[in-house]
Amino acid sequence: MTVQEKMEGYRKRHGYSIRDMSWRSGASEVLLRMLEHGHVTHPKIARQVGRAYNLSTDDVNELIPPNYRPGENYDPDKYVQHVPDSKYTVVGRIPKEEADYYAYITENGRAIKKNGRRGVIK
Repeated sequence: MTVQEKMEGYRKRHGYSIRDMSWRSGASEVLLRMLEHGHVTHPKIARQVGRAYNLSTDDVNELIPPNYRPGENYDPDKYVQHVPDSKYTVVGRIPKEEADYYAYITENGRAIKKNGRRGVIK
């Protein structure tokens, strides 16, 4: 039995709607529908959903992307680019034509661009 079948079965056995499970788990209705159809989510959200659906640890790990699952493929920084010899991290991918505006995140969550201007990452 797949995790998706377990989730849907639990919900139907207890007479809960997606809206009820959304309230119980703290996740959106859209996300819960996606998870029940095989999509994955962030580990923190997966744990919340797992508690609401009464899933085992192995089942919760199935709701997490492979690079975040504990084990040999674990690499939470897979998509993070680090700036060499710097305390800043490059945020996302920036088009080549906007290369002068790379944004870096400081310790307090603010952004600094190469031109020295500050702004909040949204």
